[in-house]
Amino acid sequence: MDRKTARILRPALRPLGLLLLGAAYGLGRALVAIGAPVPAQQPPLVYLLSLLAFASGSAGTALLLEGHHLFDRVRVSERWIARAPPALAESRWTSDDPPAEPPGRRTA
Repeated sequence: MDRKTARILRPALRPLGLLLLGAAYGLGRALVAIGAPVPAQQPPLVYLLSLLAFASGSAGTALLLEGHHLFDRVRVSERWIARAPPALAESRWTSDDPPAEPPGRRTA
C-alpha cells in the first residue's frame, strides 16, 4: 500500500469492519425470517444470503480487529523459507537489514 492510499484507508478500515459486521447481522436476521420449518425445503436465496453473511462477518471481524495492520509484512520462519520460492526468500528481510548469514544455513 503506498502512502497516499494508506493515509486515506487507515482511518476508514475499522469503521468499514463495523459496517460489514452490521451487514452480517442484518443478513442473519433475514435468514431467520426466510427460514422454512423443514430444512429440505429452503429456497435457494437462503444459500446466497448465508454465503454473504459469512463473508461479510469474516471480513468485518478481520478489519475491525486488525485495521491497517492487516496489510503489514510479517517475517516468515526459516523452516518454511527452505521450501518457498527464491523470490520470497529474498524479500523476507525487506523491513530490516539482512543478517550476514541466515540462521540454520551454514556453509563450509
